[in-house]
Amino acid sequence: MFVEKLNKKPSGVYIIEEEKIITEGKWEGFLDHDNVNHQSISIYTGSKYTGEKVENFFISTPSETPWKTHLKIFSNSEKVYITYETTGDQVEAEDINELQEAITDTSNNLNDYKDSNNREIKQLKNRATTLENNKAEKTYVDTELNKKANKDNVFTKEEVLQKIQEIIGAAPEALDTLEKLATALDNDPNFATNIINLLSTKVDKEQGKGLSTEDYTTEEKQKLSGIETGANKYIHPATHSADIIVQNANKRFVSDTEKADWNGKETVEGSQAKADNTLKSAKEYIDTHDSNTIKHITSEERTNWNDSNNKRHIHENKSILDKITQTLIDSWNNAVEHTTDTVKHITSTERNKWNTVSNKADKIYVDETFATKEELSGAGNGDMLKSIYDKNNNGKVDVAESADSVPWTGITGKPSTFTPAIHEHNIQDLRYRTMDFYVDGNANTYYPVVISNISSLDDGQPSQKTLEIVRGYSWDAPDVWNTATHRGGLQVYLNTYALGWGGMNYFMDITMGQTYSKMVADIIIPLPDTNNILIWLRGGHAKYRLIAYDRNIEITPYIGDFINKPGTQYEQVYSPRTDRETPFDFIGLKKFNSIPEHFIGGGYRNIKAGNRLATIKDIPTKLSQLSNDKGYLSKRVTWNNLKGV
Repeated sequence: MFVEKLNKKPSGVYIIEEEKIITEGKWEGFLDHDNVNHQSISIYTGSKYTGEKVENFFISTPSETPWKTHLKIFSNSEKVYITYETTGDQVEAEDINELQEAITDTSNNLNDYKDSNNREIKQLKNRATTLENNKAEKTYVDTELNKKANKDNVFTKEEVLQKIQEIIGAAPEALDTLEKLATALDNDPNFATNIINLLSTKVDKEQGKGLSTEDYTTEEKQKLSGIETGANKYIHPATHSADIIVQNANKRFVSDTEKADWNGKETVEGSQAKADNTLKSAKEYIDTHDSNTIKHITSEERTNWNDSNNKRHIHENKSILDKITQTLIDSWNNAVEHTTDTVKHITSTERNKWNTVSNKADKIYVDETFATKEELSGAGNGDMLKSIYDKNNNGKVDVAESADSVPWTGITGKPSTFTPAIHEHNIQDLRYRTMDFYVDGNANTYYPVVISNISSLDDGQPSQKTLEIVRGYSWDAPDVWNTATHRGGLQVYLNTYALGWGGMNYFMDITMGQTYSKMVADIIIPLPDTNNILIWLRGGHAKYRLIAYDRNIEITPYIGDFINKPGTQYEQVYSPRTDRETPFDFIGLKKFNSIPEHFIGGGYRNIKAGNRLATIKDIPTKLSQLSNDKGYLSKRVTWNNLKGV
């Protein structure tokens, strides 16, 4: 696997972050790039300076390749992220050799791939020939298919059930099956014929007439008189010629030839059997192919095998690595732990000196209580004995005790008047205030917090206001922000001029830093009321601190909606939110540029249009941009380093 090389920069540096997998508590190897500034190396368990900072690591530089950097990192995390500065990579013979070897391996792999493909193509051609020879003729297939049952002439299951239902119709339950009907007819197959025969022996019953009177109606007599003499009952012959039957579109005769042709057509069962035989033959061919020694692989499998072959390597220091045992590693780890503990070693000479003193005095007590020989060398001689000057042994000179009891009127030589001394007070000292506050609610919800009175006047004139909102990373907040000890640190520095008085411009400059978690969702001035700044802060009973350089400035968290200008045409509701505006979705340090808005004629601006005063500008892209006036930072960046930047 090749790592993209970086061109050497004549000025400036690259900022690189590498992800490394920790195995058994350790990662060891060379950084991907050369010419690394060792002072800029920072290691965290999360990307982009997040998570826990890893302090337990060693840096070494090979003597033959001093442009390379070797690290040994000890961490309990699954991954670590190494960030560092480099001016670019060094092209060396090893890089050229690796490239040439890779080209050679690629060429060999291509040749192997070509040979394998040629074999597979040949096999496919043979298989195609075999299939061509074994395929069924189209005429035979068409003939056999014509013998199958025609779907249009066969009822589906649903159609059969529908026909049965039509037969049953509205029959009562006692007669809704053929079995019930047969039982009702006494299982007589000639029931209808027998009933008709019996009915034919009966005469119709007429109203008002009896069977014994032998009287007929006039119509019956006329009917009987109309029968010709000698007439008898007509009996239809049992057989007759088919020529007397007239055929139509719905009723036709079938010849013996047509009947033989239909009977010779393939049945559904026969078609299925032939299809099963065809499937069996195909399966036998595939099973035979699966059992041979030639196997197909996917493109992904071939790529993975080639990649594994390219990554094979041999450690030149294998003999040294083989000597490293778990006991030796444990000793190294113990040494690393011991260098960071509070137990210190002393020499044998120091121990002997300390042991000879039976009653040792505390060094701080001695330094603060007793004078040294050098301090007393110029003090001169005297008779300042306690027995003479402190006779009552109360620790105070007797003469001083007498002076304490002298009244003001008894003091001689004092001035008659006292002229006040001219001095100045810093206005920030007089008006500076701090106030701690909490944002309750849900741990993952951002609530509107109103900073008010930012446009108050100083001596009747508008003035620029400066304030800060901060929190220490271990202050009260939900542990789910990050960890129980590192919940999240915040610094928001606001420099604002929000009163458009006399045609002056509005502006708000923001410098903001967040560590371990994201605590700010947005910062705006809710228009048209420019007396407030609205900042959405993360809740969950989280502690924050306001540092204001104007004692009139107040701050109020809203665990719910904040309604600005209620009851007016400019009323606007600002609600809690769970998302963050893109410019504030970061962990680190950023500086935001102000957007001036001119206030013309003293009229209100349209609140619907909004006025988001903060946009990203001058986002630091490397550690050197966080430098002080003296140039680049000389060590890893901490919050203490950033004071005054």
